[in-house]
Amino acid sequence: MNAQESAPLERALEVSRGWLVCFGVLELLIGGLLGLLSIGTMFLVLFGEGILRASMPVGGARALIFPILLYGAAALVFLFAGAGTLGRRRWARTMMLVLSWFWLACGILGGAAVLLVVPFILGQAGGSQAVSPGVRFFVWILLGGMILLFSIGLPSSFLVFYTRKSVKAAFEKREPTEASQGKLPFPVAILAVWIGFGALASLCSVSYGFLALFGFLIHGAPAMLLSLMGACFQGFLAWRLVRREEKVWWAAFLYYLLMGISGFVTFSRIPMSELFAALGSGQAADPTQRQVMLALQSYLPWLALVGQVLFLGLILYAKRYFRPRVEIAEPLAVS
Repeated sequence: MNAQESAPLERALEVSRGWLVCFGVLELLIGGLLGLLSIGTMFLVLFGEGILRASMPVGGARALIFPILLYGAAALVFLFAGAGTLGRRRWARTMMLVLSWFWLACGILGGAAVLLVVPFILGQAGGSQAVSPGVRFFVWILLGGMILLFSIGLPSSFLVFYTRKSVKAAFEKREPTEASQGKLPFPVAILAVWIGFGALASLCSVSYGFLALFGFLIHGAPAMLLSLMGACFQGFLAWRLVRREEKVWWAAFLYYLLMGISGFVTFSRIPMSELFAALGSGQAADPTQRQVMLALQSYLPWLALVGQVLFLGLILYAKRYFRPRVEIAEPLAVS
């Protein structure tokens, strides 16, 4: 095949520019929405204690610190990814692949948790009168539709789009050269992002002043110190994992194996009402919430176990990319 014949074929393999614009604009819109959520949640923290006290979640204003940071960070990621997609930058495609896998995994587990608890919530909502079948059907359709759309549909659509060969070809045409030395494997990139998210969650949990560990509740300064140490250690792991040192891999594997055991033991031994009480929630003392607490007590240990097994599976899969000695320079790109 000569050069004149191969040129139309290369153009045919590339995705239409309109699809890139469509997904880029969609990412910008999602980023803008998340930014508004972050600002709105911040407003709730600043003024909600007196004005919107009834809308406060479990734990009061302290519980909103993590959503503010999460929405804000996610907004920046989507805004950068949208701009990068419009500019056909390779890092934007990699960023969206990592984010979409993370989003889909969390969406499936979170959606399962919500759907398992819904029957108990509906049972409590009716009080002495049972909720009508029509209302139940509407609630199931509404929640199921939202979970399918936002937790499964959207991340799956991003995965399908960014894994297409034609999309990859379009990004590679914009940036045809890429350093082969020090490229960061995709599973390691996902692992580093996930651990970085865990570090952020541990940092935000410092404000609660309590920590559940291996079935025991720790309060006060010791709990805050342990949470801060956990955040620092996970941040260190996320930073050092990109160098692919085998000793760092072992540290991550052992740490999250212990944390998985701790979570399962904690959810199994400590009553859910006691955990909610430690968070400062009045629901713990509400007798009408007893069935919901029992449902959470039944399902959360197993959902946490499934999530931890999947995460440990990712760590084990990524083991193939780690070496006993530091023979790899700082990564320049993600493969």
